[in-house]
Amino acid sequence: MGLEHISSDAPRPNAAAEGRADRPNPFAELAAQLVPPITFREVNTLFKQLKKPLLLITFAILLYFGVTNFQTLLGAIVWAFSLFGPFWIGLLLAFALNRPYNFFRYRAFRNLGRLKGKNTASLQKCLALLAVYLLFFAFITILIFMVIPQLAESVQKLSNNFSSYAKSLETVLNGWLDSFGIRSQVWESIDKMWQNFVAEMGLLLTNSVVPTLWSTLSSVATGISNFFIGVVSSVYFLAGKEKLLLQFKRLIRAVFPVRTYPLMNRIYRLSNQMFSEFITGQIANAAVVGVLCFVGMSILRMDYALLISVLVGVANVVPFFGCVIGAVPSAFLLLMVDPMQALWFVIFITVIQALDGNIISPKIVGQSIGLSGLWVMVSIIVGGSMFGIGGMFLGVPVFAVIYSLLRDFTEYREQKHRKDASEDAGPDLPETEKDVSGSGRQ
Repeated sequence: MGLEHISSDAPRPNAAAEGRADRPNPFAELAAQLVPPITFREVNTLFKQLKKPLLLITFAILLYFGVTNFQTLLGAIVWAFSLFGPFWIGLLLAFALNRPYNFFRYRAFRNLGRLKGKNTASLQKCLALLAVYLLFFAFITILIFMVIPQLAESVQKLSNNFSSYAKSLETVLNGWLDSFGIRSQVWESIDKMWQNFVAEMGLLLTNSVVPTLWSTLSSVATGISNFFIGVVSSVYFLAGKEKLLLQFKRLIRAVFPVRTYPLMNRIYRLSNQMFSEFITGQIANAAVVGVLCFVGMSILRMDYALLISVLVGVANVVPFFGCVIGAVPSAFLLLMVDPMQALWFVIFITVIQALDGNIISPKIVGQSIGLSGLWVMVSIIVGGSMFGIGGMFLGVPVFAVIYSLLRDFTEYREQKHRKDASEDAGPDLPETEKDVSGSGRQ
């Protein structure tokens, strides 16, 4: 067989199939007309146009889920904060020790910077850290070996004598009511309620508080370990604060757009200033108030002077309401011991509160918060309802930052409206015509 015969027997392509392949597909042309090809530049332009609506929709969805699942979200936030508890303690301690650290570094040891040498700045920093933490551990040592034993003795004395204090208070009240002739069935019911309260409080102090002190040793040990980890982390925060702040600024510049960087930098600077000045000032103010309370009560020879002074000083960390929070249970305690002591204590703590509000607090804390009493009260209530005692303390600087940002935004918008109004009035109009035209637009 020849090559011609082999090629004649091979299958030939169908002519109709070749014609259909060459014929244009009307569906493909219609799809190409309906959906034209999109370039990368067009996709990028479309994304920029849809960016703000998509962000608003995403924010609305997240806000809806946050509101509907508020308790779950709040629990997750609290869990996240408790997970890094020692580091939050270290951060707060670093804020509290920042002012003394700056004093030692830039004032007490400033002459070291004039010395010739490459490591004078490092030596200045190390000596400042050493001086600050020596003072801090000296304060902790005094607190452990002098204050805490006396506090324990006062609490033990209070638990042992609570029933007798309650009976003496009841006798005084009965004498007052008899003298005014208002003993009645209503008072009898109140008297029964008071006796039940005294009995329950006595059982609580004798059978519940003292035994639970031993059962909470494990939690106390955990708290002590977290505290010392926080102290160590505060050393790193203070020693490397310049580097940490620089890294945080770089992160803000890298994450946020260029036009929003000034706003984020403003928020960062304002938050750093508010938290540093507020935490340091409130702790120093509380210490001064506690010392004044102890000195005054010792001069007046009142009972439980150290216990009440510590209670008033610790409560005074909370602004605006702190002194009242510490004074109410203290006055009730002295009322059970001696009503006249309670009366003198109320007068004395009122004087202390007046000194704190007019002299001590403005000198130490200054106007760092920038909030009126109403907004301080709102921030304390909202922060306390959400995060407890820590929220009452930290809610004030957080709200102060938000308030300052809203004030800056309001001033910016007012200036912009005034500028637009002056441009709309026209440059050639006299002042009277500007005023008339402006009043007509209003």
